[in-house]
Amino acid sequence: MGGIFKAYDIRGIYPEEIDEEVAERIGRAFITSTGAERVLVGRDARNSSPPLANALIKGIIAAGADVLNIGLVTTPMIKMMQQHLGYGHAIQVTASHNPKEYGGMKLYAEDAQQITGADGLPEIERLVASSEFTDAQIRGTITKQEIMDDYTDLLAAHITTDLTQLHVIVDASNGPAGKVCESLFPKINIQYSALNFEPDGDFPGHDPNPLSPGATKQAAAAVAEQGADLGCVFDADADRAVFIDEQGRPVPRGNIAAMIARDCLAREPGAAIVYDVVSSHVVKEAVEQAGGKPLLNRTGAAFMARRMREEQAIFGAEDSGHYFYRDMKDADHAVYTLLRVMQIVAKKGEPLSAIARPNTAFYDTGQINIPVKDAAAAVKRVADAFKDHDQTAIDGVMVDFKDGKGTWLIARPSNTEPLLRLRMESKDEQRLQELREQVVKIVG
Repeated sequence: MGGIFKAYDIRGIYPEEIDEEVAERIGRAFITSTGAERVLVGRDARNSSPPLANALIKGIIAAGADVLNIGLVTTPMIKMMQQHLGYGHAIQVTASHNPKEYGGMKLYAEDAQQITGADGLPEIERLVASSEFTDAQIRGTITKQEIMDDYTDLLAAHITTDLTQLHVIVDASNGPAGKVCESLFPKINIQYSALNFEPDGDFPGHDPNPLSPGATKQAAAAVAEQGADLGCVFDADADRAVFIDEQGRPVPRGNIAAMIARDCLAREPGAAIVYDVVSSHVVKEAVEQAGGKPLLNRTGAAFMARRMREEQAIFGAEDSGHYFYRDMKDADHAVYTLLRVMQIVAKKGEPLSAIARPNTAFYDTGQINIPVKDAAAAVKRVADAFKDHDQTAIDGVMVDFKDGKGTWLIARPSNTEPLLRLRMESKDEQRLQELREQVVKIVG
């Protein structure tokens, strides 16, 4: 199966690595492993997702469980509706932001907690490989239900600020987010211009990952041309959001996280805020300055959501554009993030560029991806090279140089690809350049 079972989901090229036969076996293995009696199933807009979803459902009902098929939905939708409808288990057929040739699934247990490599995914993988499951004497049933209106009613209930004076450019990246916005925005009178709203598994607008080079160009140009207040680009399953300010410039994700964190802490002083190991330290400084409790965490939506719940945190952020909320039952939610950003801009009456400017001028390498045969060995080389400095090993190795310049680095294996991911920051540009050259040489 080409290693399709990742750290917290299932992803592979369709149909070479994941096909209908594998999907059906995943359905059977899921029921055998979890004992679920009924499962909520949704899918994204990828060309591979309808056939994979149909095969998955075939496996689930063969194992004796009932299915509620809610069709084309975003990943945040299935997590929210799983809890709202009272389902103990759910599966979203999606490969998230990966290129169009990929297919995949995200599996959820009680309270929309994602099943990961640490708590159930390996057993499902074993069952898929061994086919250690039997057909139930009584097959399960399939029910279809349209849930969009109920879902957007739930979102609209969280709006407490008049947004009618703002104009936003929204790019759905040809994923299901466009359908969400078409249902939601009239309910709360948002003035918007739509880009790539039609679901299309070929992703003709641009790469479905908003962090890819060029993915924000359309939205940035539209903001500038139309004089909009801001722009937002979602990924293919709408659990990531990237923002454009009123000048047509992408806003660093750490600045958006810092802005939302400050707003959350104004509502609940002293609350915990979770941020991942690759996040800009702009986030950490903003939380500390606002009197909050910054908590460093392993990268990965499943791990972030779990830490949110454990710490009763009010907000969490990953540098990849995932933003997590206690209001959303600790889940990451891109459309809700847009609503939060718009409410902050409307309340403050200032441009997004002014509100989201960094607290401190960090120079930043951004994420550097280096193909490696053995990522763990590369991480160890980095750790050994800087053994005399403070280190944290939550996810790969983070080195804090305590040099008075805010210099730090992270080296970690990718959860989904054969890559070593590096990031470095410093308030001293020359120091950052020297460190980058040193680390790249160490990694080889």
